[in-house]
Amino acid sequence: MNKKNKNILLITPCADQDQVQDMWLSPNLGVVRIAHFLNSRGHRTDWYDVNIERHLGNTSLEQKLNEKKWDIIGFSTLDDTLRNDLENMHMAHKVWPDALMVAGGLEAQSNYQTILDKSPCKIVVLGEGEIPLLMLANGEPLENISGIVVRNDAEVLSSEMFAEVTQAIQWEALDYETYWDYYVQLYGDRFDDEVDTKVHTVRLFTKNRCPFKCHYCDAAQQLGRATGNLNFKGLPVVSLDIDHIMSTVQRIVESHPRVKTIYFTDDDFCFNKKFVKDFCRRAIALDLPVSYMAFARITDLTDEVIQLMVSAKFRNLNIGVESFSNKVLTEINKMCTADDVHNGIKMLARNELHAYFNIMLFTPKSTIDDVEETVDQTMKYISTGNFTAGIISSIIPLKGSPYFETTYDYMTEIEPVKGTEHLIKRHRYIYAEDPVVRELQTQYRSEIFDEVSKYDIRHRETETLAMIQLKFIKRLIQEKRTEYELQKGTASEYYEGPIITGKSEIDYRDIPSTRPDVGAPIHHSK
Repeated sequence: MNKKNKNILLITPCADQDQVQDMWLSPNLGVVRIAHFLNSRGHRTDWYDVNIERHLGNTSLEQKLNEKKWDIIGFSTLDDTLRNDLENMHMAHKVWPDALMVAGGLEAQSNYQTILDKSPCKIVVLGEGEIPLLMLANGEPLENISGIVVRNDAEVLSSEMFAEVTQAIQWEALDYETYWDYYVQLYGDRFDDEVDTKVHTVRLFTKNRCPFKCHYCDAAQQLGRATGNLNFKGLPVVSLDIDHIMSTVQRIVESHPRVKTIYFTDDDFCFNKKFVKDFCRRAIALDLPVSYMAFARITDLTDEVIQLMVSAKFRNLNIGVESFSNKVLTEINKMCTADDVHNGIKMLARNELHAYFNIMLFTPKSTIDDVEETVDQTMKYISTGNFTAGIISSIIPLKGSPYFETTYDYMTEIEPVKGTEHLIKRHRYIYAEDPVVRELQTQYRSEIFDEVSKYDIRHRETETLAMIQLKFIKRLIQEKRTEYELQKGTASEYYEGPIITGKSEIDYRDIPSTRPDVGAPIHHSK
């Protein structure tokens, strides 16, 4: 900003109307003091008390905003008023999109990430606001102003720059062999060809973000928030071209001859079917001495795509199946149905392409039938030997994800930061709303570690644990059904406890064990 005198409007915290009735209204001295100080230094500052003006029916905030062109609009915030304050910030931005928006007050200092992420304010003042606001109004460079947090929106890498920065990775200098040797030693006498193929893997990303918006994940929203695109619209999915990918794979093969697998770790390597088919044709033509793995959505797959991937030496796909319940798939915004999942699995089996499934047991709105359906179907498929799975017991409320924004009932732990007086809160997972499922969820989480400890497992990777975990939750479900059936049978005619219906046709005891110490096979994928 230039150094001319500025038109500045400061706005008080905005309480709910019913709260105003319980308050003794008076001038907000914190806002008043800043306004009068700025005026004493030559600026033209006014302040607006939302609460009294609204109560008296005088000038509305929108009318106040339209009185003149404001260069700086500042908002004082409190915990109780934050929602209303955010609404006022957005209103002010619509009226004067070029004004510098600043937030301060107790809530802004303690919660500046929320202010910067969810409002058009680009600056938050920490502590006392007089000097920072004066320096802003005087046009001082931001780096010279103490006591402010500044949001400087990111820019998404162009296709050209994304290719350049990826090409800049010095693959030849990366010491993959040290990592590989660690697992060779860990597996010891259990190191076989399958483990060999898995251990000697190099990961490679070819796209900048996920195009989908599943409710448990923040991947699609992350770049939108970073760039200040609050509606997450118009952000491109930037991808490397096939020439670049194949030249990188060749560099990796030449510099690390032990490599057996190239793993494309994009959230969805296969969503552009033309791209993946062209890649496969190029990989077939080059016939490098490696196999491939990739993340894919089940709805990406067709017989043609799978057959090309098999011919290109793709040995495994990592697929976010998540659930076999239509209700849960809708809840998590997976944008597919259980029939889509089953049909995709049939195509994979028909074309003999192995897949690893990510599976979720408990979502916020799961019922016991939803959980059991997913458990039964997962055990059925992984018992065939063509599929493996990783079990996610509960959804973690990842910051920025839709679930973090819309849920609040968390299993939370408070942990000390060693060597300091600080504590941090860790939201471990979201509790299920259904009381029976919540009991199952809590019991499973508290007992599964001891259950897994009964088995002789050298490397506790997710797919090695999956059958143990599934059999354990299946047993808990059966116990829970029996418990409530007994309660229902002995209760009076007025029994109002949970009604739990059984629908499973799979006996978990018939599923082969995955215990290494009894010689059952363990299917490996990265």
